[in-house]
Amino acid sequence: MNRKTLIAAVVAAASLLGVATTVQAVPAVVATPPPPPPPPGLGPPPPPPAVVLTTPPPPPVYEAVPPPRPGHVWDPGHYEWRNGRYEWRRGHWVADHPGWRWEAPRWVQRPDGAWRFVGGHWRPV
Repeated sequence: MNRKTLIAAVVAAASLLGVATTVQAVPAVVATPPPPPPPPGLGPPPPPPAVVLTTPPPPPVYEAVPPPRPGHVWDPGHYEWRNGRYEWRRGHWVADHPGWRWEAPRWVQRPDGAWRFVGGHWRPV
């Protein structure tokens, strides 16, 4: 038996015994990149102070929304709790941040009936 025949016989025997390794195609895993970090100072609002309000905010004050302003989003007016009472804060323009969506400030009623304020903040699109 010549050398090439011997090598072929050893390889054939090894493959029959399961010694030889097989190569399998591995599906590609494409991970979506994580959302970009918020621009400085634009992340979720800090936790609200431990103030529990049992009375809801008054109805919103009507404000005419001005015409669109390039590069800005409108932050509508809302009530804030200051000096022991609800105080109206007028709407204003906020500089836009591409790739982010502005969530306006709002009051949320908790399951126990109390009200809590969620400040305006940016969220990734």
